[in-house]
Amino acid sequence: PPTIVVHGREATGKTLTISALLRAIDSPGAIVRSKECVTTRHLLERTLSEVQDALGEPSRPIDGRCESISAFVVQLQRLLESQKMFILVFDNIDRQREPAPTLLPALARLAEIIPNLTTIFILTFPHPRQFHIAGIPHIHFPSYTRAELISLSSSSPLPLEHPSRNDPLPTQKPSYFQSDLEYLWPRFVTAVHDSLVQPAQNSLPSLRTLCARLWPHFIAPILAGQYTPREFSKIMHHHPVAITAFFGYKHRAPNEQAAGTNVHTT
Repeated sequence: PPTIVVHGREATGKTLTISALLRAIDSPGAIVRSKECVTTRHLLERTLSEVQDALGEPSRPIDGRCESISAFVVQLQRLLESQKMFILVFDNIDRQREPAPTLLPALARLAEIIPNLTTIFILTFPHPRQFHIAGIPHIHFPSYTRAELISLSSSSPLPLEHPSRNDPLPTQKPSYFQSDLEYLWPRFVTAVHDSLVQPAQNSLPSLRTLCARLWPHFIAPILAGQYTPREFSKIMHHHPVAITAFFGYKHRAPNEQAAGTNVHTT
């Protein structure tokens, strides 16, 4: 199809999947990071630059200035005139800072003017009549389930060491401590998810952020030699630092949690 809309909550693999697709197929393509562009002109000029780089023709003469959509289309046609097919991806197109109200409908009609172009829009929540064109196929990336969130977050454990200094556990038996980390981290991630992650914040970035903030408090008694990494339940139920870190964070106001203020442990 000439135009495709890919939508879903943040961190559900949309951009990663589209990027992998572009690498896998035998056709040039470019991804434009729309949220980095302030104005419509900025977005259009960035798009021309990305297309030119993707074609490997930086010396090909183009004006580079886009005072209007019409000027942009003329220059894009000139760049793609010798291409059999080109895929143009606008990532986070709904997060551009100052978009013109007619920008999305105009971009959605690019393929009507440039038949060798396929345009993909990646956004979070599509709105009815957003593109002023009927029949655009939509591909939805659903949110991760609880099991998927925990599995993804558990795949990249943080080290058993103090975050501000090089102070790891003794390393006489590295394999022993690695196996302990593999035992402890998934249980810690599960506890954070089930205790603190609200349905409205049920995303991979929010879970990873919470784990990163609470992990130093949780492992403090292990680094102090009071518990071993295998004593997860004892740390959760008996150690005041870990308990305060978890539940002190849980009872903070949502705006404080979002602001990323320090977790109180006293």
